[in-house]
Amino acid sequence: MAHNISGEPPERAVNAAIGRPVAVSATQQLADAGVRIWLDDTGVLHCVWPSQQEITAELARLAVAKASDLAGDRRLPLLVSLAGIHRIGRGTYAEWAAQTAANKIALLGRSPVDRVIANFAIGLTDLPLPTRYFDDEAAALRWLREPDEL
Repeated sequence: MAHNISGEPPERAVNAAIGRPVAVSATQQLADAGVRIWLDDTGVLHCVWPSQQEITAELARLAVAKASDLAGDRRLPLLVSLAGIHRIGRGTYAEWAAQTAANKIALLGRSPVDRVIANFAIGLTDLPLPTRYFDDEAAALRWLREPDEL
């Protein structure tokens, strides 16, 4: 888990001057954890999790909210890079399944471990949208940009 200057997890940051907890924005919590989320000029949402990160339910909830903010009222394809993540915590799958701004999800990894984690996520989460694992970013983006099947 990422920590801020005070050494506390971001959601429990303390203002050293007054000794009280301060509110930390969702965007700041994601940035502190090294998670990057953006919408590219072709209409694909990107979410990159840093290597060795544990994806907690709270970080997943914040990431889904950020992606939803970027998508507005649209449902867009989502590329999730989880190459080298440490683990996906309990409750994370429920956050992903509860709400998503995506119309399809490509999970991108590099290693056999990434594939196992992604396939576990796909099998455990009953997402009502197409979700696939890729080890090649160009192939993942091609699939995401294909028209939806009816």
